[in-house]
Amino acid sequence: MQRVLIADQAYNEGWLTVQEGRYRYMAVGAGDVVVRGVCSEYLGFEVIWE
Repeated sequence: MQRVLIADQAYNEGWLTVQEGRYRYMAVGAGDVVVRGVCSEYLGFEVIWE
């Protein structure tokens, strides 16, 4: 959660790109904590903590 509020080249519309074309994620902490991610532009996931 350290990188939720950043604004650099890796940050695009809420998505943080860890490695271009390999892994990116988004974390939202308003109400429930939601983490969404995409691996290799193939596998997407969403985890929700209530």
